[in-house]
Amino acid sequence: MNNNFKANFSGIAFVLAIIIMLVADSFMYFSFRQLIENEQDLHRALATQNSLDHILIHLNELETGPRGYIITGEEHFLDPYVSALAPSGIAQHLRELRQLSRKDNVLLRYQAKLEPLVAKKINFMQTLVALRKQRGFDAAKAMVESDIGNAMMGEIRMVIARMKQREGELVQQRSILASVVMQNTIISIAAGGVVSFLFLLLSFVIINHEVGARKRDAEKLRLLNSELDERIASRTQALLESTEKLRGSEENFRMLVDGVKEYALFLLDTKGVVITWNKGAELLKGYREEEIIGRNMSIFYTDEDNKVGKPARLLQQAISEGRAADTGWRVRQDGTRFIADVLITALYDGNHQLKGFAKVTRDVSERTKNELKIGRLSRMYATLGQVNEAIVRVKVRDELYKTICHVAVEYGKFDQAWIGLYDQETALVTLAVADGKEHGSFLPGARNIKKGSPKSGIIASAVATGNVAYCNNIPSALAMQESCQELCSSGHQSAAAVPVRENGVIVAVLTLCSEVAEYFDADEIHLLEEMGRDISFALDTMDMEEKNRKGEAALHTSELQFREMFESNSAIMIIFDPTTGDVVDVNKTAAEFYGWPREVFRTMNLGAIDTLPPEELQIVIKQAVLREKNYFIVRHRRANGSIRDVEIYPTRLNIRAQTMMYSIIHDITERQRIEKANTFHLSILDAAPLKTVNDLLQLTIDEAKRLTESSIGFLHYVDDNQLAVSLQGWSTNTITEMCKVA
Repeated sequence: MNNNFKANFSGIAFVLAIIIMLVADSFMYFSFRQLIENEQDLHRALATQNSLDHILIHLNELETGPRGYIITGEEHFLDPYVSALAPSGIAQHLRELRQLSRKDNVLLRYQAKLEPLVAKKINFMQTLVALRKQRGFDAAKAMVESDIGNAMMGEIRMVIARMKQREGELVQQRSILASVVMQNTIISIAAGGVVSFLFLLLSFVIINHEVGARKRDAEKLRLLNSELDERIASRTQALLESTEKLRGSEENFRMLVDGVKEYALFLLDTKGVVITWNKGAELLKGYREEEIIGRNMSIFYTDEDNKVGKPARLLQQAISEGRAADTGWRVRQDGTRFIADVLITALYDGNHQLKGFAKVTRDVSERTKNELKIGRLSRMYATLGQVNEAIVRVKVRDELYKTICHVAVEYGKFDQAWIGLYDQETALVTLAVADGKEHGSFLPGARNIKKGSPKSGIIASAVATGNVAYCNNIPSALAMQESCQELCSSGHQSAAAVPVRENGVIVAVLTLCSEVAEYFDADEIHLLEEMGRDISFALDTMDMEEKNRKGEAALHTSELQFREMFESNSAIMIIFDPTTGDVVDVNKTAAEFYGWPREVFRTMNLGAIDTLPPEELQIVIKQAVLREKNYFIVRHRRANGSIRDVEIYPTRLNIRAQTMMYSIIHDITERQRIEKANTFHLSILDAAPLKTVNDLLQLTIDEAKRLTESSIGFLHYVDDNQLAVSLQGWSTNTITEMCKVA
């Protein structure tokens, strides 16, 4: 019975050992599986955060890139914008985010909100850029001021922040769970191994007493022990491999941090001491890793900030609020300063115990400088736009001067603006109008700028050179010493003088003052020069309009005189359009001569009275318009059908910006008839000695037929008794026609 008990006990021990190993193996299997899943979830969460960071960076580039382009119109500012819209930009990271979120319903809901917002933001920026290209700065500026883009960006940042917050919580949860699983796995391996070993050892002692009887059982037990060792070794190797993968993941994350060169990314302990350092931090702050590790972050702050305890206050804010953001001056290792955008995030472990802080720093000095420049340029563009509006609206010189000074103060944010009138003969600049601060303003009296020294200031320089003169540091400027005390007492640090011309001569100087040093740069001086040209153009226009008003009055008087002369003149006068030949007006004498009422005459065409063919008439009109001929003899038709020979003296007139022909016409019909008759008489007298009576008679009939424009002509002389024909003859054309009839 004792042997049976020992045999049964060894079997029970063996079975229990097997069961314990199976349970331990099962537990390790599920633990390793859970550990692998946690690792995959952790990797996905980190990849999701990375995609969200890239999307936010591209959206910032999409938003900030077109700002410079809208203001300057230079397309190289659009490079970040184009990069963000490229296939490798926002679209790629959205696809990666969608792939990472396919098994996470919560992330899918967030992404369903994010993608339409991103699409709206892209469409808004594309519309804004297109609007700047097609309709210019003012239209784009109005769209920017609608604040629609900022509202969209706020919604996008909110959704991304929530997604990152959820992924951060997931990373923290998975990390804690992985640690717990790892501990449980180790405990289970150790406990299973110890308990199994004890049971096996007990079984081995009992079996050792039964060596002879149970050799076969001992061999089986040895095989089981060998198999168990192999399985334990296999599980241990799997655990080591899993640990190595986790270490590789951490190394990849480290490489990612070190690969970011634009940001300083490092960790602080709970007291603000630097414990990690990346390449971006070294490039930004100048410290190598071995130089900065172990030093407090207060070394990055100015003496002024350290005196008021700013570093400690930011850490305390991060503890109480979870994060602390700040923008301000920071100090590099070499002592130089830069403007930094800083974010400090408090880090906690699974028990919500503070472990330290993550700090992200970015140099925004250039961006801040550009934003200040953009702000000044925006004010200058607004000033220029308002000045141009005033030029269109205001037509009185003094009122225009007053409006320009007011616009410079209100829209350009200048502390003071005034216009001095310049007398070319006396070289005096006399204050005409001013606007700006009521107290402490510097308003100069009349000053002779030619008698002054080279230190007489920017006004003298502007008058002498004809260009905008400026001073960005009045207290130290040699050219401003004579007026330095007055200007500095008024708080002015920078000033510019803009010459204003009228008909090419400087007649006034616009002076602008600011309390900000180094206020003017090349772009602003260019806009001031453009403003000076616009004001000069306005003065030229006012002068031209005044001259036009005087000229129009003189022209009206001249037109009245011409109308009086035209209506009452005894000569025939016709005004017609040389392009169409239409009669525009006729005087009373012309209506009486041609026989048509003036109302009817004004509706007629010149071809109705001129007997020339239309083609020849157009040639005659063209010669008159081009002034190739100023005298014509033509034949005109009257209302009763009679034809008269006339001579015309045409003159080209410009009436209301249209070319008209003014013709003075003389009836020369009788003069032509007498001249032709005299010419014929002379020809008869010359031919009489050489011709017979019949020849002379035929010549006379031909000439009479030509003068009377008859189709046939004949002549019969009868005797005194009126009974017999003594002489008769026919014209040459009559004889020809009679022969044709015969």
